[in-house]
Amino acid sequence: MGPIGVDIGSQSIRALQLRPSGGQYEIVAAGKVDLESGAVSQQDTVADGLSRLLGKTRFSGKCVATCVPSAIVEMKNIRLPNMPHSELESAAEFEARERFGYSGQDTVIRCIPAGVIPGTGEPQQEVMVMTASAAAIEERLRLLSSLHLDVVRMDLAVNSFFRPFECFLHRSTDAERTGAYVDIGFLGSRIFITRGQDVVFIKTCPVSGQMFDEIAAGVLSLPVEKAAAERRRLMSGDVSGPADGDALSEIIKALQPAIEQLGKEVSLCLRYYAVTFRGERPDSLICGGTESGCPKVLEYISQVTDMTASASAIGQRLLTARSLTNDKLNVTTPEWTMAFGLSLIGIEAVDKEVKAA
Repeated sequence: MGPIGVDIGSQSIRALQLRPSGGQYEIVAAGKVDLESGAVSQQDTVADGLSRLLGKTRFSGKCVATCVPSAIVEMKNIRLPNMPHSELESAAEFEARERFGYSGQDTVIRCIPAGVIPGTGEPQQEVMVMTASAAAIEERLRLLSSLHLDVVRMDLAVNSFFRPFECFLHRSTDAERTGAYVDIGFLGSRIFITRGQDVVFIKTCPVSGQMFDEIAAGVLSLPVEKAAAERRRLMSGDVSGPADGDALSEIIKALQPAIEQLGKEVSLCLRYYAVTFRGERPDSLICGGTESGCPKVLEYISQVTDMTASASAIGQRLLTARSLTNDKLNVTTPEWTMAFGLSLIGIEAVDKEVKAA
């Protein structure tokens, strides 16, 4: 059985626990609790919400996996001489501390190798360096420990998001396959490019659900909180009459420049990857996060990127039929992608024949 994957988002907390079953996974327990706007920065409110969530849902054990809060993570790309993998992390950390002025133990540094850059004379390797405040990490650990939880992993968000998809990339033909993903969240978006089972490029983008809400508030002439609820209702397909249809059309029209900006960012990322690593351009884009469930959003992204943008349905691929039919929460929506990635930590991989299907 895996740990309780706890995804602490800006608007809600999701918790999911899985166990292997017949080559796929079965849900042990799942739960969600909403947070008031801005509450994610208030430790007591988050602790109370998580306590209520875990108290009313029958999770097994006290082991949890969660993410380093995205708001405290900064990322920079550096290039180093090509060297053995065993030496790369320490060299990248030393270079990052020297180049960007990170000193002492107040900053935690992690490195993700992106790959060797071909055709640059002396071979060089690009490395993604991620940094976070040690004090902020300790604060999150104290919050979870105050609830008598045993934190088995604090993961980077990029790893948690990609882990469920990585389960299906074990064939030899997948080793060099390029993948493109975008996590559209409330406070911002993250664009990932992968090669095989490795993340090779990451970029953040300011296009967000919060931006969508502010735009909707202007269109509907409502306070932001009321406009946010109305936007989500309409964009989820709850359109009951001509007035709703007109309002939805106006919102989508107003959102188009922001969505186009996100699409252009994806295109620029793919161009950088193709030029730097000479990798193949993928023909599809998988979208996760709270804001990726609207068909119109995906339609506009598809038009700008000239790729087929689709909402993540990773839960439908991973879960057994029994979990899909018996689960009271619909955990197969894109917003649960991160929780799936966290809940898979430490679980033995599903059968390889299933992955290849």
